[in-house]
Amino acid sequence: MNFATFKKKLMFWRQPKIQFSGRTDTGRRRAANEDSFAVLPRLSLMMVADGIGGHKAGEVASRRAVEIMIELLSPSALREVRGNREGIKHLLISSLCRVNNRIMAMAADNDDLSGMGTTFIAALIDNGSLYTCHVGDVRAYIAGQ
Repeated sequence: MNFATFKKKLMFWRQPKIQFSGRTDTGRRRAANEDSFAVLPRLSLMMVADGIGGHKAGEVASRRAVEIMIELLSPSALREVRGNREGIKHLLISSLCRVNNRIMAMAADNDDLSGMGTTFIAALIDNGSLYTCHVGDVRAYIAGQ
């Protein structure tokens, strides 16, 4: 299926049935799990953060990134931009910049958090369109039937 066909099918996908699950795993090389995620089905919003390993407080950075983004993409903030592509893009990008600024400020204010960081991706579905914003080496995949 090419992108144009996929886009047409997505346009008719008004009430998406989203099945989700989440699981994190520390793996064999790390002592602590630095992953955080959230799924808010009523807002059609999903996000994943993976703290940067080898640096201080990656678990703090990933957890706070998710918490701050949930705060910024509140139901009222999303209600204001629903159906407005440019508004959604601006809200996602500006929110991600604000998340970054707040995490950087936390790291600057506390030596125990100095150098902390995280990758981050959020996905939002609105009126049949999927919007993503991300930072770091993280990807989103659309899985078909």
